[in-house]
Amino acid sequence: MAKFQLKCKFLNLIRLRIFRANNYVDLISSANYNNDNKMRKARVKVVNSKGLHARAAARLAKVASDYISIVRVGQTKMVDGKSILSLMMLAAIKGTVLKIETEGIDEDIAIEAIINLVKGGFDEVN
Repeated sequence: MAKFQLKCKFLNLIRLRIFRANNYVDLISSANYNNDNKMRKARVKVVNSKGLHARAAARLAKVASDYISIVRVGQTKMVDGKSILSLMMLAAIKGTVLKIETEGIDEDIAIEAIINLVKGGFDEVN
C-alpha cells in the first residue's frame, strides 16, 4: 500500500508540473501532500445579477479544470465543478450561497481561485 501511495504522489507531482508549468505548487509542500488530508471547504455568495448562467458556469468550469484537485460545488447536492452542465443544473441565482469543496494536491490554490471568481461576479460587467 505504501508503494502505491508513493507512486500516486510522484505521478501527481509530474502532472502538476506539466499542467501548471507557470504556477505549480512549491515542490516541498507537494511532496508532503498526504491523501489523509481533509478537503478544503468554503461558502461563497453569488453576486452577479444573472446568477450562475451558461457563461458563468463555463468560466467556473474552466477555472476548476485548470487544477488537478477534485472540485465540487453545490447547495444541498454537490456536483462536479469541472462540468458546465452540472453547474448549470444548480440553478443558482443572485444571492445563492454555494458550498465549494476541493480535494487534491493543489486544493488550496484551486479553492482560492474559485472563491475569487465567484466574489468577482465571474468577471462580468453588471
